[in-house]
Amino acid sequence: MGDRVAAARRLAEAVDRFQQLTAESGRHSERHLGMSSSALATFEAISLGAVKVNDVAAATRQHVSSASRAVDQLVTDGVVTRVQDPDDRRAVQLGLTRTGKELAQRMQELRLSTTEQMMAGFSNEEAMQFAELAVRMAEQAHLVFARDATD
Repeated sequence: MGDRVAAARRLAEAVDRFQQLTAESGRHSERHLGMSSSALATFEAISLGAVKVNDVAAATRQHVSSASRAVDQLVTDGVVTRVQDPDDRRAVQLGLTRTGKELAQRMQELRLSTTEQMMAGFSNEEAMQFAELAVRMAEQAHLVFARDATD
């Protein structure tokens, strides 16, 4: 077996492990931020720029009606606001309230803190190298899947 095949197998095992840890990551966020994983995913989509419910649905891979209900709950919770779209009076735009902006900041801080803890066993050089390689891998994965979607 070649080195590249062995590396691919080892990386695939690590990716599988990361996917398993996704559920634990969601529970971690729920405990620290006080929202369900699905609410956090919806909130994160809005905080990253999804300004319409259709955008939220696409970003979170939900049906539009499910995304709309999730947005309704976030509005009720006081972290998201709906305002009339100035370009289309029939549409609304989503935004963050002051409380929502504070929550978005806490989410970023939690993500950074958790990632730093996960890299505690790395030297500074290893941490930078790993980060650069992970970014390259994500970019390459994007290209592979984009190509696959057009085939």
